[in-house]
Amino acid sequence: MKLPKTISDALAKDSSLTAIVSTAIEACRPIISSNPEFFPEYTDHGPDHNTEVLDTALGVLTDDALQRFSNSDYASLALAVLLHDCGMHLSGDAFVELVSSKNKLLTRLDSTTWCELWEEFLLEAKRFDGRQLRNLFGSSDPVSNPPDDPAEFTIKHRLLIGEFLRRHHPRLAHEISVFGFPGVDGQRIPLFNDQAGDLAEIAGLLARSHGTSLRQACDIFAEHFHEREYQDVHPPIVMAALRISDFLQIQPERAPKSQLKLRKLRSPFSAGEWRVHQSVRNITPADNDPEAIYVDARPEAVETFLKFKNWAEGFQSELDATWAALGEVYGRYEAQGFHKFQLKLRRLRTSIDDQQTFSRNSPYVPARIAFEASSPDLLGLLVAPLYGNRPEVGLRELIQNSVDAVVERNHIQKCHSSEELNGYDADVIVYPVIEDGKVVKVVVEDRGIGMNADVVQNYFLRAGASFRSSPQWKKAFTTVDGDSDVARTGRFGIGALAGFLLGSLIEVETRRYGESKGLKFSAELDKEAIEVRKCDRSIGTKIIIHVDGEKQRSIGRLFSRDKDARAAWDWYCNCHPKLVRLDGNLEEIDPEFVYLNDGKWVTLEVPKYSNVVWGRPKSTGRKFGAQSGPLFSNGIYICTPDSYGDSNEVLVDDALSSDITVSTPTILITDNDGHLPVNLQRHGLSEVDEDLSKALRISLAKDLIAETMAFAPDESPFSRTGRHQLVNRRVSASFRSRTQKYNAHSRPHWCWEDDGWRLADTNLATRKEFLLVFYENTCLEFLKDEPSLLNNVSIVWQQSGASESNSADIKEFFRGLYRENFWDRSKLVSGGYHLPFQTVYSLPVNNRLKRSRLPNYLSQVVSNQIETSDDHFAALTSGSIHHPLLSRLKEEMKNREVPDFAFTFAGVGEFSKLRDKGILVKLWSEMIGDASIPTDFELRKARFPQIFSELGGRISYYRELIAETREG
Repeated sequence: MKLPKTISDALAKDSSLTAIVSTAIEACRPIISSNPEFFPEYTDHGPDHNTEVLDTALGVLTDDALQRFSNSDYASLALAVLLHDCGMHLSGDAFVELVSSKNKLLTRLDSTTWCELWEEFLLEAKRFDGRQLRNLFGSSDPVSNPPDDPAEFTIKHRLLIGEFLRRHHPRLAHEISVFGFPGVDGQRIPLFNDQAGDLAEIAGLLARSHGTSLRQACDIFAEHFHEREYQDVHPPIVMAALRISDFLQIQPERAPKSQLKLRKLRSPFSAGEWRVHQSVRNITPADNDPEAIYVDARPEAVETFLKFKNWAEGFQSELDATWAALGEVYGRYEAQGFHKFQLKLRRLRTSIDDQQTFSRNSPYVPARIAFEASSPDLLGLLVAPLYGNRPEVGLRELIQNSVDAVVERNHIQKCHSSEELNGYDADVIVYPVIEDGKVVKVVVEDRGIGMNADVVQNYFLRAGASFRSSPQWKKAFTTVDGDSDVARTGRFGIGALAGFLLGSLIEVETRRYGESKGLKFSAELDKEAIEVRKCDRSIGTKIIIHVDGEKQRSIGRLFSRDKDARAAWDWYCNCHPKLVRLDGNLEEIDPEFVYLNDGKWVTLEVPKYSNVVWGRPKSTGRKFGAQSGPLFSNGIYICTPDSYGDSNEVLVDDALSSDITVSTPTILITDNDGHLPVNLQRHGLSEVDEDLSKALRISLAKDLIAETMAFAPDESPFSRTGRHQLVNRRVSASFRSRTQKYNAHSRPHWCWEDDGWRLADTNLATRKEFLLVFYENTCLEFLKDEPSLLNNVSIVWQQSGASESNSADIKEFFRGLYRENFWDRSKLVSGGYHLPFQTVYSLPVNNRLKRSRLPNYLSQVVSNQIETSDDHFAALTSGSIHHPLLSRLKEEMKNREVPDFAFTFAGVGEFSKLRDKGILVKLWSEMIGDASIPTDFELRKARFPQIFSELGGRISYYRELIAETREG
C-alpha cells in the first residue's frame, strides 16, 4: 500500500507514528500482495485497492476537515484502511487454525468463538435454497463440510469459506490488530509492537466499523474510549471517510476485462460484481451541485443494472446515515471546532436516475422482474403438489390465459382479430417441437391482448397476483357498477407457475395491444433477475416451454395418437375464441366436445352468472361418460362431478322423487365475475353452489316432463310395437326402486293407466286402488278387448327375471320382492306385510327357487308359505285381495302351455300418501295432475297446451331424436 503525500507529510512530523504505520505496512505486505485463497474470483482487494481507498478518503473530506485532522488521525486512517480487508487474505492453514476449537482468543467486543461462528454458518449453509446455492457456487448441489486438510479443499469449499470470511472480515480486521494475523500451528504474525499502545486497538475498531452502522460504531467507541476525541484521534470522521471511500471503489480497473479472457468465473455472485465494475465509465463531481458526485454507468444487462442500482441506493443511504451520525456526535461542539469535521459529498447522481430516459435507450426493461415468493424454492414446491404433477394441467393453465387474452383483445377492439396464427385460422394454438422423435419444446401461442412490462413484472411472474384484480384491468373491462364485461377464467394468479409442470425453462415473447414494441424474456423459477428485452413482433403472446428430459416421454404421449392421452388435455369446448391443438405430426387434434348454440341446450336463470346452459350432447370420450356430464366455466373444463372424491357435487340432491334420480348433465357457465366456487386446483368445486343446484333440479324435473311427453310410447302395451317401445324408450333418469337396486337402467320407465301413460315413479303410479307389476315383457294382447278389467288399476314393469327361461335371475326376483314396500323383512317369515297382495309365477320357477341357495328367510317363504294351484302356478298371498283382473291373469297362466310371465297384484289404496314426495311429483301435479298421457301425440298437444307452450322446444328436440333413431 502506497501512502498519499498528504499522509506521508503528516507522519513525517512524528517519528513514532511513522514507525508504527511503516511496521504494520511491512508486516502486511507479503500477506495482502498474494492472491486471496478464498476469493479467487473477487475484484481487487490488494495493495492497489487500499491505496485507492486512502486517496478517495482524503478526497471526500472537506478542506476544513483536513485542516483539523491531526497526525494521529492520518495514521489511524492509514492503519484502518490497511486492516479493513486484511482478513480476506487468510491461507487455508490459517483458516483451519482460526476455526479450531483450540482457538479461544476473543476481543473485548466478542463472546462467540470462531469455531462456534463457523458451525452456525455451516448449519445455515446446508439450508441454502436453490437460488442462494447457484448464486454462490454456480450449481444447486448441497453444501458439505470442508475436509480438515486444506490441500483437499475444492473450489466449492473455498467459495463457501470465502462467504463465511466475507461476512465476518470486519471482526477479523479488529482481531488482527489486537492479536496479529493468523498463521499456521496457532501462531500469530503481529502487526504492532508495544510502542503502538492504544493506537493498535483504535485502528482495529476503525477497520471493524465498516461492517456496522456509523452510529453503532460510535457507541462502541464510547464504551472503551471517548467517542469524539481520544489521544488526538477523532474516530467518527475517520470512520466516515473509510466507509464512504470504500463504498466508492466501483472503478472498472478493479475488474479488468482482460482477466476474464484467461479464466472463467464460477460464482454468479462474483461474475455479477465484475460486470458492475465494468459498467462504470466515469466518476466525477456532479455538474451544478458541489456536494454531489456523478457516476456514469452503462449496464449491458438487467442483472448488472439491478446490482448497480442496488449499489447506488446503498451508497446514498450510507451518505444520509453518515451525515446524521456526524451531526449527532459533532454538531453541538462548535467551540472545539468539531463541527468542521464534514464530508464534501451529500448526494449521488447516476446515469440511471432518470429511469424513463434510460429505458428509452436501453434494449431491455430496466426493472427487477422475477418470480416472487418468500422463498424461490417455495414456488417450485407449490407447483407439483397444487396441480398433482400433471403436465396436462400446465397446458390447461396456459390455454386458459391465452383464451382470456383473446377475449380481452376482442373486447377492446370491439371485433375479432382477423390475422392468421402460424398459418391457421385460430386464436390460440398449441403444438410440440419434435427433435429425434422426442418432444423438446411445447409452444402455446395466441393473438390476444398481450403483456407490457407492468403486467409481466407485477402479475405474470408474481404468484397469487391476478391482473383481473388490478385497477387497470377493472378500468378497461368492468361496467360502472363494477361488474365484469368479459368472461375471464383466470382467478388465482398461479397460471404461469403451472407451465413449469412441463419444463424448468420458459421463453416468452409478447406485445401488448397499443404498444409499438414487444418484449421477450426467459424465465426460471430460481432466477434472481429476469432480463426482459424489447423486440419486434405482432400483438399477442408466445410461450415456449423447454421440456425437461425426464418429462419428455409423458408429454410426448399427450401429443401422440393415444386417444386417452389426447383427451387428458381436452380442456376447452368453446368455438370462440378458437383453439387449435396439433399433435406430433402437426395435424389437428379434434376435441371430444364443442359447444354449439344450436337450440339443444336449456338455459338456466341464475342471476349471479352471465349465462348458464345445460344439455346432454353425445360423446364417446372417457372423460365425458354417461353417468355425469362435465362442468365447464367460461369454456374451460372444471370437472365431471363424480370423477373426484373430494369435489362437491353440482346437485345438492340428485333425487327428483323417491324413485327417480338424475345424473348431472353437461353444464356450461359463463362466469364473468368469478362467482363459481372453483377450488384452487380447478378440478372441482370448493363448495356446493346452492343457487345453481336449485335452479338445475327444477329445470331437470321440467325437462323430464318434456321427455315424458316426447318419449311416451305411441301405442298401448297390448301390441307388439307398444311392448317394444315400452322397453326401448327411456328418459334421462335412473329408476331406483328396491327391486331394481342393482340394475336400475333395465327397468321400463312407463306406467299404463286410464288408457294412457305415466312415468313409473311409485308416487305417480300408485294413485289407483290396485297396482299390477309384471316381471317380464309379457304379451298382453289378451287384455286388449277387455278394457273394463283395467279400471282402477296401474300397470308397471320390473323385468326381474321371474321366468323359467331366465332362471339365472330368479333369486334376484325374490330378493327384490322383499325390498319392495309390499313386504316388511322383519315380519316376512311370520307373514307380516304392509299391503294386501298376491305374487303369482309358474311352478317351474318355484321348483328352481327351492333348489337355489336362498337366504334363510326366503327359503322358508318358498317352502312353507307359497301355495300352488292345479299344477299351473304358485302364489304368495298376503291378506284378502279381490279383483276380476287377478282372476283373468291366473286363467291366462293356466291356458298357456308354457307360462311366460309372473306378476304381483297389490291393493295399494292410499299407499302414495305414505311416501315422501319430490320436486318431480310437485311439478307433475301442477302441470299434468291425475291425467295420463295419450298414445296419440296430437292428442297430447291438445290435452296439455300449457306444457307444450312452456316446453315445446324441448319436446320437439326429443321427438327429433326419435326420428333420428328410426332412420338409424
